[in-house]
Amino acid sequence: MNWYSLSWNKVVEMLLSDVYKGIKPDEVEERRQHFGNNKLNINIEQKIKSAVKSTMQPYLFIYLAVVIALYVNKNYLIASISVITFIAMFSMKVYLEVKDIKQYKPFLNLNDDIVTVIRGHNTLKIKAEELVVGDIVEIKANTVVPADIRITECENLKTFEKNLTGEKFIIEKYATKVEDKVTSFTEMRNILFKGTTVVSGTGYGIVVGTGINTEIGKIINSMTTMKEKNNGFMNGLYLKLNKCITIGTVIVIAAAVIQKVVFDNLSSEMIGYFLTVLATMFPIISVFVNGIMIKRVLLSHGIEIIRMGAIDKISETNMIFIPKEGGICEKSLKVKQIYVNNKLEYIHNIKDINSTFKRLIEISVLCNNAVYDPDTDKGKGEYQDMALLKMAYKRDIFRGNLLKTQDRIFEIPFDSDRRMMTTVNRFKKKYRVNLKGAVDEVIVKCTHIMKDGVEVEITSEDIDNIKAADFKMSDEGYTTIAIAYRNFGYQPSEDENIESNLVFVGMVGFESKMIEDIKDKVTELRGLGVTPIVFTDDNKITSASMGKSIGMARNVFNIMSGVELENMKKDEFDKTVLRTKIFSRVNNNLKSRILDVFIKDEKKVAMLGENINDIVMLKASHLSVSNGAKCPSTVKKLSDIYMKKDYISGFIRLFRYEKLFTRNLNLFIQFIMFVLIAELAMIFTLHNLGFLDSINLYVLAVFNIIGMPLILQPVITNSADKVNSIRFYNYLPGALIEAVAVIICLDLRTDLNSGFIIFMSFISATVITTVIQNKINIFKDKLNVIIYSVIAAVVLGIIVFTWVNFSLTKNDLYTMGGLWILFIVIEFLLEKWRQ
Repeated sequence: MNWYSLSWNKVVEMLLSDVYKGIKPDEVEERRQHFGNNKLNINIEQKIKSAVKSTMQPYLFIYLAVVIALYVNKNYLIASISVITFIAMFSMKVYLEVKDIKQYKPFLNLNDDIVTVIRGHNTLKIKAEELVVGDIVEIKANTVVPADIRITECENLKTFEKNLTGEKFIIEKYATKVEDKVTSFTEMRNILFKGTTVVSGTGYGIVVGTGINTEIGKIINSMTTMKEKNNGFMNGLYLKLNKCITIGTVIVIAAAVIQKVVFDNLSSEMIGYFLTVLATMFPIISVFVNGIMIKRVLLSHGIEIIRMGAIDKISETNMIFIPKEGGICEKSLKVKQIYVNNKLEYIHNIKDINSTFKRLIEISVLCNNAVYDPDTDKGKGEYQDMALLKMAYKRDIFRGNLLKTQDRIFEIPFDSDRRMMTTVNRFKKKYRVNLKGAVDEVIVKCTHIMKDGVEVEITSEDIDNIKAADFKMSDEGYTTIAIAYRNFGYQPSEDENIESNLVFVGMVGFESKMIEDIKDKVTELRGLGVTPIVFTDDNKITSASMGKSIGMARNVFNIMSGVELENMKKDEFDKTVLRTKIFSRVNNNLKSRILDVFIKDEKKVAMLGENINDIVMLKASHLSVSNGAKCPSTVKKLSDIYMKKDYISGFIRLFRYEKLFTRNLNLFIQFIMFVLIAELAMIFTLHNLGFLDSINLYVLAVFNIIGMPLILQPVITNSADKVNSIRFYNYLPGALIEAVAVIICLDLRTDLNSGFIIFMSFISATVITTVIQNKINIFKDKLNVIIYSVIAAVVLGIIVFTWVNFSLTKNDLYTMGGLWILFIVIEFLLEKWRQ
């Protein structure tokens, strides 16, 4: 129930309460049973246990065991470095869990607050958890609101609603009903929300929502549900990490056993090398860092990943609900045609303002809640209303001047059932009802029509002309509204049927400019296996025109309106929904039913929402996407992803990045596994050939901790389209050939600097394999240029350092250069062979 849109006395009447006496004491339990209690059941202990359980991943225990083994083996420096890495990994995981739990903190003690209520004509002090719907509550400054309350009276009442909305500013409250269309909690100025803070003022109000039925209760429930739905990606990532480090541990143990049993030569030095590789090989932190980088890349395109768990769900999505505004067309309207005096004309052709056209403009301005600043050409409010204000401004008709002589008495706001907005204005000593709305709804309420400034009885011919003009504008893709009025000799009340016996004035046709290349984008979206479902507030004819333009409809029969759907039986409704791609004028209730039909048909639906009325559908959808520059922070917080504008382009970009990120993450982990096996094999081989002393243990550790994430960074951000799906064992043939080549060189030329040759060969082979097998374009991305420039500088630095401090000869350099060329040729041939 939208309590904010009703007068406070109407709310009190509907809830069978009394502002002076309150409810009767013997009604309390019955109301509690009917409406629910006022407890927010947040089981924080269970959430902490769940967080601890989630944190205790096997890879952390294995890693900790490796660190302990390093200390036992007296590799103190490596062990200390590994401890720091372990703490960083553990802290990262704990931070994510604590961050999730902290969002519930402001709501933990709400049940125990003491509040003052009126019951049975007595003023009582009770715990907040004892409140029931219908209670009359006293409101005081510096208190926390104990339930959702409709204000009945107040003085200087202001609240801070950050706990609910995320907005950090003070909201002024009042008791009168809200006339305008509401899209966020901050616009409900006559409602106090549970969990928010009263910063000043006093007042009274009636409880309209308790416990889980309060807005904050619904949000907490949604947050819990969203977390459960979004665990898939992170669980999958931890599973891969657990698998990798387990395989690595098994390989180390197997290598140690073989060395002991077969060669009978297992030294503490070799164990130290094995443990060092295992402790420093898994740059797990870089996975999180790269996730953050991906989020930043998308953010530059107006896309914000709210939950990383959504990444898994993007590729599964095969349907998306798209609003016409912002999805198909730009979020702006422009007046293109006017119908007055039985004539349809383009607005730019109208030079003179006759009396009928003037009346149309005046009603358009008076029956309007938008704000328009002509100096900046910007405004606030409905796009249709702003377009009407612009039209009036260009003809020197200003709302401020009109309101001086025609002040507003009250308003009946637009709703999806009536599809009209009405205001009552005082005019001289009379009153005028000004109305605008859907043509088909307005015309049936008209008994007269204005022609050349004179009211005459409307005829069937007039109605036919109006319908023909409406059809013509709609067929050109224009959104149409009708303008009408009615005069009263007395002040009418809201309870009267004032939207009847109207005088028809004219129609306005609005152009909604399509997003550039939208037809191609819709085609591309379909090519990705995603079916777009479009929702529009236009009539079926305008909707069909739009559908033809984007290749989604052939004629009006491909469009389904809300009125048609409401009159269908369930079976027919379901069948019709499944074959329809464009829906015209459906309310939120119908939209929710449509979503349910597709979900039952096993469609994975991405739902776009931009106001609080969409929260329920966002929660039910497979992928929830909040959208729009004016989207409330509450809606953003409850969604998986946020897009600022151009939703189809954003989703296409998101779809591509998800596939790239998932692919690259798999390649990232597979390459780590390959390097792990390669390093262990290298240590095993060098130890048995007598070259192990050539590799510095600390240099190897630094390479794994710093060098490997640097080398692998381009892998996880690689945007190349055609990259083979490579498993870690696919790298082994190249590594084996390259290792044999190095061993042969060292065996044939005993004068070579073996340490330099082995280490440089390993670095160069790793870089060359990474670049060639993953098709990385070094010069395509600035980050890649920086990374490979750093790698080149490090390699050059190693060469210079070795040249100056050790016996490095020209033969060493020639051999290393020859090996580089050989590695490039080998990897290039293997890559072609795999193709």
